[in-house]
Amino acid sequence: MLGGARTAPACSAYSGQSREVVILTARCAGCGPRLEGMIVATSAPVAVPEEATRTERAPELPYLLVVWDDPVNLMSYVAFVFRAYFGYDAARAEELMLQVHREGQAVVASGSRERIEADVVAMHEYGLQATLRCGDA
Repeated sequence: MLGGARTAPACSAYSGQSREVVILTARCAGCGPRLEGMIVATSAPVAVPEEATRTERAPELPYLLVVWDDPVNLMSYVAFVFRAYFGYDAARAEELMLQVHREGQAVVASGSRERIEADVVAMHEYGLQATLRCGDA
């Protein structure tokens, strides 16, 4: 199925005349990226109708920062890291620290993949065990 067309000026050095190149695009039955490939040289622009339907993307799920319990770090230190790095108040930092201690893990933050990857690196620099997980906030 044709997805659309666009025209671009072609090099006129070959024939001595001005031509346009029409680049046709196709979309695989709603399952993949646009495929570009068929190039047709014409002496005049060719109008190909745009596809009437639009592909809608599902909203991205946030990425989660999971901090894991370990036998090395003191509970007070874990709460300190949560306050210092994430800016949580003492009560929230204590609550998350106790969740890590009792349940073995806690989701401490959520956001874009890039942001959470940076947070995971920061937790590792503080000496905490942390991973990134895709999921609901």
